[in-house]
Amino acid sequence: MTCTLKSDMLEGMEPQGPQSKPEIDVTGLPEEAIRAVQSVISAFREQTGAGRPGFSSREEWAKAIKRWAESHPKIDKPADDSRESIYAGRGE
Repeated sequence: MTCTLKSDMLEGMEPQGPQSKPEIDVTGLPEEAIRAVQSVISAFREQTGAGRPGFSSREEWAKAIKRWAESHPKIDKPADDSRESIYAGRGE
């Protein structure tokens, strides 16, 4: 899937041809990551039933994200966010 972004350069230009729905590119992501993305999208759709989140405040948004994060299993070991692990296998 791919995500369509709008640029200021395109302001005022009319689309040429049929419009498609925005997509998110999940190529190469592990199945667990794809399920997480699907879960977030589903949670957003449930908020209003129209596919758009209906949060009335930043606090409500933050609580929803926290509930979503807490709904996933906890991992007892810390993540390795060292430069070596992030760029492993990239020839650096």
